[in-house]
Amino acid sequence: MIRRPPRRVNQKFAGRHSFFLFILLCSFSTIAAAQTRHYPLIELDEKLNLPLVEPNDNRITAGSLSGGILTIRLEVRIADWRIETSSGPGLAVAAFAEEGKAPTIPAPLLRVEKGTRLRISVRNSLTDSTITVFGLQSRPSRTPDSLVVLPGEVRSVEFDAGETGTYFYHARLGAGSIRIPGVPVNTYEREQLAGAFIVDPVGGSPPDRVFVMNIYSNPVDSTFHPYGHLEALTINGLSWPFTERMAPAVGDTLRWRWINTSDRGHPMHLHGFYYKVLSRGIELSDSIYGPEDVRTVVTETMKGKSTMSIVWSPQRSGNWVFHCHLVYHVASDIRLPGAMEADKHNHSHRAGLVIGINVKPGPTDIVKSGEPLQLRLYAQERQLEDGRMQRGFALGDASRPDLAPDASKINAPGPALILTKDQPTYITVVNQLAQSTGVHWHGLELESWSDGVAGWSRTGDVAFAAMQPGESFTAELALQRTGTFVYHSHLNDRDQLTTGLYGPLLVLEPGEEYDPETDHTVTIGWEGELGFDSVIINGYHEPKTNRVLAGRTHRLRFINIGPAINMEIQLKSGDERVTWQALARDGADLPTNQQTNQEALVFVNVGETADFRWTPAGPGTYHMTFGPPEFEIRQTWEVIESSE
Repeated sequence: MIRRPPRRVNQKFAGRHSFFLFILLCSFSTIAAAQTRHYPLIELDEKLNLPLVEPNDNRITAGSLSGGILTIRLEVRIADWRIETSSGPGLAVAAFAEEGKAPTIPAPLLRVEKGTRLRISVRNSLTDSTITVFGLQSRPSRTPDSLVVLPGEVRSVEFDAGETGTYFYHARLGAGSIRIPGVPVNTYEREQLAGAFIVDPVGGSPPDRVFVMNIYSNPVDSTFHPYGHLEALTINGLSWPFTERMAPAVGDTLRWRWINTSDRGHPMHLHGFYYKVLSRGIELSDSIYGPEDVRTVVTETMKGKSTMSIVWSPQRSGNWVFHCHLVYHVASDIRLPGAMEADKHNHSHRAGLVIGINVKPGPTDIVKSGEPLQLRLYAQERQLEDGRMQRGFALGDASRPDLAPDASKINAPGPALILTKDQPTYITVVNQLAQSTGVHWHGLELESWSDGVAGWSRTGDVAFAAMQPGESFTAELALQRTGTFVYHSHLNDRDQLTTGLYGPLLVLEPGEEYDPETDHTVTIGWEGELGFDSVIINGYHEPKTNRVLAGRTHRLRFINIGPAINMEIQLKSGDERVTWQALARDGADLPTNQQTNQEALVFVNVGETADFRWTPAGPGTYHMTFGPPEFEIRQTWEVIESSE
């Protein structure tokens, strides 16, 4: 049975909120219009005699420090930004530089100890555009200061650094905030004009690294781009597969500061390990957590214009990645036109907001003991009557490897894998698709070669390659913690995720039995790529009614594995939210002081899971809603009297 009603197309969404289908009816006064052409792409064979942007790894503080004053002379000018290699295509953009030095993206690093005074001048070397600089001010502050610099002008500012934290500064073209009503913000981002501003405690911080995400988006006359506009999504000035490789050793302590200068949110996911979130902030303020508030996650959402500091320690060698989990921020087809031609030997399955981590050989924390559970999981597909391709996972009989499940019965999500903590589990994935695939065991701590990133996951000489049609691969899962996880395709994600290649994975304590009457998994995916109009809940556009017993405690496990959308979820009785207890995120228990009873409202972003406990006091009709009111998907929960 095809569990899908006739497709509804929400024109309001398509016009206002879709990441991919909007029609751009505006034009901008950009520096590219005057300096090169009405879009800024620099073709492979073009020579515009512009200075080349240097990627800024944020290791060296700009300016000179003397007598407690950091003096910096900044300049904004047109430069050639090569987000991959110097031999690839580039973008003609405005970029910051220290006077007399090469322009950099991110902008030059401002890093001082608390108590330092900064003396900064900004020269506008553009000939036709005023710039407005934000964030050159003391922290914290609720009121943003701005410095307007006319073409050819130099302006200066002086201020005390303020309180310890992770911040940033940025500039925009124009005399103020250039926002066009009715046009999505991310259609005209110019966030390459942004850099880190770090205030250390007196005596300095423990060794760390600073990573800045910059996005340039130009929609004008860029119909060659798969999303209808030209984009550069970078970490410290480069796009994967050319971002910097981290090379820690097993047991190292890694402290990272992440800065999102863009207007978009980014759920940042670490493969193979958990990390602790030490602080969260915005441009002008930072909240450094006490020990009781530090959360452990594998995915943390960074809202637009936000910062975070994290710490983690690799406990296994091999290749790993840290990346934005939004498919459209890491898809290989966001590379600049001509990039593949210039890079014939590197056909990466990813681009954009990804960094690679090569953990040096060392001991592993994975302990193998006991008889392994062996499962057989088939990746299958079928073509529907309307011509669409449907894909999904199905469990087979491990004792009958010659007997595959009936592909005509596949659905999304795939079967829930109910596994046991500490029991070695071997899952053989059989690829019955007409294309290659790979499976990532999201949130699990395992050896790299089982992690499922084709062409990258590797432990020593053992590597994972994309499974070609007809091939199989056996992953070894260690299952070191209980919780709510998800398995999903990690290859050709735009196509494979939106046609059904994902499923929930639950890990229980030894001896614990799964009770579907009180343990409910809610898996959010997409069927197609029409934003909210593609969202399906446990495989349905219109979720079926769920019936539960009153007076009993129910566990609600939410999984968001769509390609985009930070999903708003509420549970209501009438128009009022009920109360539930927060338990866990990403398979990790929340700090005790955060496991509180609270109104039933949560945002679960792509790649995140969230667990709650709910005890309905009496019978009645409740509604679980997904998304904002104008796009709301509603599921009815009927609470009935217990027969006990």
